[in-house]
Amino acid sequence: MKHEFVPYLIQCITNMHVGSGDANYGVVDKLVQRDPVTDYPTIHPSSLKGALREHFEQQWIHPHFDFSKFSKTLNEILKDIASEFKKKKEERSFDFLKACLISSSTVEKALKSIKDVEDIFGKEAIGGSDSETGEYKFLGADLVSLPVRCNFKQYVMALNIDQLKTLNNKAELLTKNKIFNGMDAATKLFYKPNEPNYDVYAEDIRITSKAAIQKVTTANSGLKSFDEKYASFTNEDFKTITKNLPVIARNYIEDGTSENLWYEEVVPHQSVFLTFIAETDNLKTEFEIILNNTIIQIGGNATIGYGLCKFYKVTFN
Repeated sequence: MKHEFVPYLIQCITNMHVGSGDANYGVVDKLVQRDPVTDYPTIHPSSLKGALREHFEQQWIHPHFDFSKFSKTLNEILKDIASEFKKKKEERSFDFLKACLISSSTVEKALKSIKDVEDIFGKEAIGGSDSETGEYKFLGADLVSLPVRCNFKQYVMALNIDQLKTLNNKAELLTKNKIFNGMDAATKLFYKPNEPNYDVYAEDIRITSKAAIQKVTTANSGLKSFDEKYASFTNEDFKTITKNLPVIARNYIEDGTSENLWYEEVVPHQSVFLTFIAETDNLKTEFEIILNNTIIQIGGNATIGYGLCKFYKVTFN
């Protein structure tokens, strides 16, 4: 089976918390996932795959079911379907699906949708059965850029030359193409015309020089984050920026009374990550249509709008 690694930029539309399960035994109770080598924020492969699987189930499988009629969980339904497929073809019956489907005529469509999701993401272990890997492979998402508050147009997107080199090396190995242009190692602001005639600071970091904006990526994606302004930062400053993420206080209320206050680290909205997905020809068009044209929720706190993300497929000329 032939795989093609396809790069995708991921833009956070809202704040995102993909939890590591760790605490720092200080102020922050819930920390985000970080790369074990660089310590930059990241999205682990299992978290990314899990979020995408749930999204595709909602897009492909759920429309066939009337959840108000559910007497079983979706996993229990899948277990019953798996049991039927173990029987001889002439002995199979999927009449039990009619009780929870919107229309009894959608049985074949529902079965196909379930198979499509399992082809891509694999079969989950249900009722003692073994799990099976899917055809697609999902890599973790590496940090490209974070927004930094600035006295020039509210914020700038922070970039680092060594991180972009690392991402280019990975892209060349997987796709034989570079994604990012060369970046200045100094602390420098890149902007469109209308140069600020005052000292520019990003948080408490002074921007030492300024230059006309240049294209960040050598490829095409449709992402507009770097079209007006961004800044390059030294390794030391970029490490500080990525280490000091926003921390938001959360409160648990029961019967109008505050029961528990905790502090949660978040990756701020507008942040950009890069991932690679190894796709096959099977369902490639259908997969990319959903991925490129819908908003996908990643991580926790979905009910309060965390983790809404937009995927941008990277293509090369």
